[in-house]
Amino acid sequence: MKHTLLNTILLLFVAVLMSCGSSDCPLTNTVMQKVGFYNFDGSQLTVDDTLTVMVSDSVILNRLTGGTSVRLPMSYSAPADTLVFCFTPTGATMPATDTIVINKTNTPHFVSLDCARSMFHTITAVSWSRRSPNDTYTYAIDSVALINPEVNYDEKENLQIYFSVYH
Repeated sequence: MKHTLLNTILLLFVAVLMSCGSSDCPLTNTVMQKVGFYNFDGSQLTVDDTLTVMVSDSVILNRLTGGTSVRLPMSYSAPADTLVFCFTPTGATMPATDTIVINKTNTPHFVSLDCARSMFHTITAVSWSRRSPNDTYTYAIDSVALINPEVNYDEKENLQIYFSVYH
């Protein structure tokens, strides 16, 4: 009887200990899109000059130099995000300004009450500013390719931006 009581207490202790120590929350729960930079020939580009990215009058990337890719946040509720890329080559007096519009669906992602809620996104379309014959603005982006439409905890590349300033 003494051993049965001791075994029961030990079993309850182990059960309580196991139920309190585990959480299935992801270690990295930040959802951001990954954008890679490329030359027109498909080779990866290192931005040696200055790149600033803005959304709704807020700077989300300030004066990047030396990067081959960036991770950018996405809005939780808007069906589209409009990103303004200001690219200033060394010695230039005026930046090249491009706009990329990312249409998407937003899906709440819930793991458990212990974890923060996240928002996953599926990119449905991408458009960007293009040069017209009467355009007086300078553009740096030649084209944008959608590589992986699913934006979640993975750090897979979602968009590839091809720059024309290095032609």
